Amino acid sequence: MRRFVIAALVASVLAAPAWALDHTFLQGADASFLPQVEAGGGVFRVDGVPDDLLAILADHGVGTIRLRLWHTPGAGHNGLAATLALAERIRDAGCALLLDFHYSDTWADPGHQTKPAAWAALPLNALADSVRSYTCDVLTALDARDAAPTLLQLGNEITAGLLWNDGRVGGAYDTPAQWAQLATLLQAAIAGVDDAFAGRQRPDVMIHIDRGADNAGARWYLDNLAAQAVEFDVIGLSYYPWWHGTLADLGANLDDLATRYEKDLILVETAYPWTLDWFDDTHNIVGMPEQLLPGYPATPQGQAAFLATVLDLLRNVPEDRGRGVFWWAPEWISSPGFGSAWENVTFFDRDGEILPALAILAGTVAVEPTAAYPDLRLAPNPFNPLTTIAFTLSRPGHVSLQIFDCQGRLVHTLLDGDRAAGTQRIVWRGHDDQGNQVASGTYLYRLQTEEGVAQQATTLIK
Repeated sequence: MRRFVIAALVASVLAAPAWALDHTFLQGADASFLPQVEAGGGVFRVDGVPDDLLAILADHGVGTIRLRLWHTPGAGHNGLAATLALAERIRDAGCALLLDFHYSDTWADPGHQTKPAAWAALPLNALADSVRSYTCDVLTALDARDAAPTLLQLGNEITAGLLWNDGRVGGAYDTPAQWAQLATLLQAAIAGVDDAFAGRQRPDVMIHIDRGADNAGARWYLDNLAAQAVEFDVIGLSYYPWWHGTLADLGANLDDLATRYEKDLILVETAYPWTLDWFDDTHNIVGMPEQLLPGYPATPQGQAAFLATVLDLLRNVPEDRGRGVFWWAPEWISSPGFGSAWENVTFFDRDGEILPALAILAGTVAVEPTAAYPDLRLAPNPFNPLTTIAFTLSRPGHVSLQIFDCQGRLVHTLLDGDRAAGTQRIVWRGHDDQGNQVASGTYLYRLQTEEGVAQQATTLIK
């Protein structure tokens, strides 16, 4: 079994909380650039030893790989043939597949939703028929290779609709007629999914928008879609701090959407830099200090702390509606024959060596887990000026509750002694053992009782 050897401070503090062992929560990554990185000479390493990217991710807690699919791409990348081959590798690595239909020959996002050239002249009804048959054909081809997705999204960041202009919404296209046309296309895609899995359990269907920290924008879109009676299973969101807002806004949006729409939520795209340096001549998307969140430096530890916080936000969504987190392009490293605009936002350093963020997903803990874990809850999170830590003991016993910063340094010991059975509530007012107020940033709680160990992240925002 491969081992991820990291510094003791990361192993003991920047570790996944107990709930990371719950396999119903999806820890994923979009690895669509992998064939191009490999063709360009990119190498991924664990402790200096080269290894297969998918094996590394699988060994470190990534259970689902997301792939984008383009209809007829000019260079072949992300087309059906390439997707089938990579889906087989994902299957062989023991991972599940999330398939991302772009319904375009190239990138589709809120600013670009161009129809495939083959469908450009089709009227709406013929376009819907093509969407249905294409969706069915793709899924049938994957199923034939025993590589069918367990989850799929119909369109990529379709906040402004898809297959423009027939399925375009928003702005001048924010009309009942346009929303009805978008619904026609989405329902055709869903019918294609049903056709491919007739008589069997079909994959869950996700609708993906980019409004991770924009509650008003998310409500606008989802309310309009609900009015069209489009049936889907999961709400997918993108969240990049430099485009979408604060972590507090993300958390508030997640909580509201979960209760308002009663659907599971997946943060299907997120990422954060581990450095602001450049390693090739390709312009980096993230490279300025003002693009960073306060308290989350562009360092390996800052990236790991960001991921810990995002995971914590999803796992604390009301009614357990937070279903997972996917990191976008953790494999897009700079390689000799393939430049990267994302080289500083990956899970690997400039030499291809794994970074501490993978410790978060790996569930690396200092103490072996026991059969039961203390029930550790934090509220509010993020917080200012104080947060309450609550946990329940089924029997009296010794309790240790400590707070560490994202560098692994002990900040404050809140408890170290015997406690009675029952629910315990401890307030932390953001001070260290000397009574000094600590700076904004992410802090890790470590709770150890006779029933087990739990760790969670919290964020102090001033």
